[in-house]
Amino acid sequence: MANIIDGVLIQLKDHLLRILKPGGAIFLTGILLERENIFLEGFIENSGLEAVRRIEKDEWVGYWLRK
Repeated sequence: MANIIDGVLIQLKDHLLRILKPGGAIFLTGILLERENIFLEGFIENSGLEAVRRIEKDEWVGYWLRK
């Protein structure tokens, strides 16, 4: 689980994916709604992750992802 702004999450992507086991889940929050597309393109697309759930509260978004 990480509550870090999207830019930092994207920078940490390779490290997070390396330690996430097949079938493992990760919950990422700290994504501003206005930057959600940047996060989707920079972290989720072509990552092999499946978005299990998207959670939105005020101007923040979180994703529960599974490998």
